[in-house]
Amino acid sequence: RCGKDYFMNAKGKYITKEECNFHWGKLRRVKEKGLFSTQYSCCQSSESGKPCSFSRLHVCDKMTPLNEFVSTRNCINVDAKQKVLALDCEMCYTTQGLELTRLTIVDFQLQPMIDLYVKPTNPIVDYNTRFSGVTKEHLQNITTTLEDIQDILLDILHKDTILLGHSLESDLFALKMIHKKVVDTSIVFPHRLGHPFKRALRNLMADHLQKIIQNGEAGHDSSEDARACMELMKYKFKEDMKKKNRSAISLPSFYSSKSI
Repeated sequence: RCGKDYFMNAKGKYITKEECNFHWGKLRRVKEKGLFSTQYSCCQSSESGKPCSFSRLHVCDKMTPLNEFVSTRNCINVDAKQKVLALDCEMCYTTQGLELTRLTIVDFQLQPMIDLYVKPTNPIVDYNTRFSGVTKEHLQNITTTLEDIQDILLDILHKDTILLGHSLESDLFALKMIHKKVVDTSIVFPHRLGHPFKRALRNLMADHLQKIIQNGEAGHDSSEDARACMELMKYKFKEDMKKKNRSAISLPSFYSSKSI
């Protein structure tokens, strides 16, 4: 997070043992008194300003090694093929990068199907509470592992399940799961500047549904975020249907209903 290199041995133990000083916010361009400047969103300091946050050790944003992935399977039950679910994960920093600490899945009616805390495989360096909402106390007596979560998911998801989420690539990496039928709200509602920029989920909810989420100081809530994704896609579907109906009504009168 601070941009410095650090070293670990082959067993995942820290060789570089020093405090990490960083900005948890992003650099943004702001206008003050008619002049533009670049500031961090966390503390409004300049790009060269003193870091406002610290951690006892350095961490990295890499995901754990790309092995032990599982893939969703075909569904035998035909009645389940129309299932639509929304998912969100929270992660912490471990000695091997980002790992899953909480998973929430909600159904089409916004009811939770899964809401579980998960014990990371590797030692935790930073709980990332500011963003994840997960604390040391939440994980204190948790024994559920990533493998347990994968087994549960394979019973709920199948290849034809439509999975909704925001920046789903991060969630699927954390779950070590391959699933192809996804709808990502960060793509459905694109940033005006295009890729690789993305609109924040809280901004999408405020703009389209006039709802405030992620407003507390305790960090994100995967349950709230999963419901938000489902609500956004319901809204998008309804708006698209309105446009489709208006287009059909506005067609010239010489078109017959049969040709439409």
